[in-house]
Amino acid sequence: MLVLRSIIVFSISFILFLTVWTGFSVIKDGPFQSEIKSTLHEIYGNEIALLINVKDLTFLLYKDTINTQEQAPISETTSLD
Repeated sequence: MLVLRSIIVFSISFILFLTVWTGFSVIKDGPFQSEIKSTLHEIYGNEIALLINVKDLTFLLYKDTINTQEQAPISETTSLD
């Protein structure tokens, strides 16, 4: 349990560190500001695409389940012998 808690604390700390560092880099107008912004746009664009793909996959799995149930209904009289 202690190891899991340590991993979670480290992960949150690392994410917080990257967030603050990224914010500072964007605000200070450094030489790589445009590349940083471009990378951030790519990351967030991929996150949105991921969410859309997960939604589409969920919908397809739901449709597949409904069609499978309609094509092969489970008999109530099936015995396990």
